[in-house]
Amino acid sequence: MERKGKRPKGWTDGRCFCCGCAKFAKIIFLLLAALMVVNIATGFRFSSPVLIEGIRSLCFQLCPSEVQPLFEPRDRLEVLYAEQCQRTAATFADSYNRTLHSYANADTDEARLKYALSEMLGERFTMALERMLNKPGYAFMRPRFMLRMKTLAKNMRMGYDPRVMQGLVDNVKTHIDMHYQAINSSAPVNLHQRYKSCVVVGNSGELLNRTGGSFIDEHDLVVRINNAKGREPVEKKRPLSDFIGSKTTLMFMNSHILHQCTKNRKCYCHPYGKHVPIVLYLCDVEHILDVAICGGEHNSPLFVTDRRFDLLVTKIARWYSIRNYFQQAGGANASKWRQWELLHDWEAKHKHEHHYSSGMQAVVLALGLCEHVDLVGFGKTLQFRHHFHSSQLREHYAHDYEAEYQFYADLENHRVDNNPFLCEAGTYIPPLRVLH
Repeated sequence: MERKGKRPKGWTDGRCFCCGCAKFAKIIFLLLAALMVVNIATGFRFSSPVLIEGIRSLCFQLCPSEVQPLFEPRDRLEVLYAEQCQRTAATFADSYNRTLHSYANADTDEARLKYALSEMLGERFTMALERMLNKPGYAFMRPRFMLRMKTLAKNMRMGYDPRVMQGLVDNVKTHIDMHYQAINSSAPVNLHQRYKSCVVVGNSGELLNRTGGSFIDEHDLVVRINNAKGREPVEKKRPLSDFIGSKTTLMFMNSHILHQCTKNRKCYCHPYGKHVPIVLYLCDVEHILDVAICGGEHNSPLFVTDRRFDLLVTKIARWYSIRNYFQQAGGANASKWRQWELLHDWEAKHKHEHHYSSGMQAVVLALGLCEHVDLVGFGKTLQFRHHFHSSQLREHYAHDYEAEYQFYADLENHRVDNNPFLCEAGTYIPPLRVLH
């Protein structure tokens, strides 16, 4: 992880910014200034990474202390992980993988969201939203709604930065821990440290095939998805908690679920209970109104996912989906024109609306919060329903579950270097286990 603050350690306390010792600090500072002058004089011939690497090399030679490099993970496991990804980076350098990378790197949804956001910031609302804001019960929400819109605008201006994974513990877990500490002062709190064990509970019908509720409840962090816990299965001979557990530490949902829930008084704004924090992925800009409404009603933290985090998960999902489609169609050795045709076929298959599932984003979130991750209720077979709480049998066309299962398999088999975007996160990826 990077060190906190806008400036490296050493600019304010007179210490070496490589290792923190006072020796050679002035020499390093003068070298840095000289290199910057040379760079300006030569028309910025050397890029910033080159300058930084040169300074670090000098620091390694001059400083007698055991150097802790800047811009690298401080944790030993994270250092090993970064080195592993650097060694395997060459596997993505060939023409085929560069093509896959460029296709996966595209964000087709960004323009639509930014246009909708700019329209609403100019108070050009849709007719339905305008009618809702003018209702007596919602009119007082307009200032809070516009404040949320401005915050969202700042979020939307953020570009792709996979290092957002490095800040999940401080930006998400710390707030969750402080919330539970306020409710129960005896609750254990380990700020700035990952959860020891986590489980992400999916919604597959296979959950009802085994009584694993007690196993789920043993984990430090139990993440549930899209309000599934509150729904009863169609056929239930035993208590639902015997199958899916009764503990919920964090709920991850897409904004469509929250939008539906704000209309239902039985689950108004807190479907898992008023003390359960919610992490929300914003599917539609208009749903920020529901966030504004529930932000004042919800007693626990209500997070809207960082745009940088959304982009990271999008690129991981697109990489696996496009790669699998190309491999099945023999696109690895095809011409550029044929690969372009395959990309259009892939887009048509998903009706130009390919998107990761809520479950996949919840898994990536757990990778940044936990030391060990278990997945329960992730899988599909013909004998079980797609969702345990409904009679739905078909998958949503926008999701590519086979590609997502391949992602989970790579994580389980410690092949995290199979995805270039995950390697770019520069943080330790914990061991993961998929339980069926």
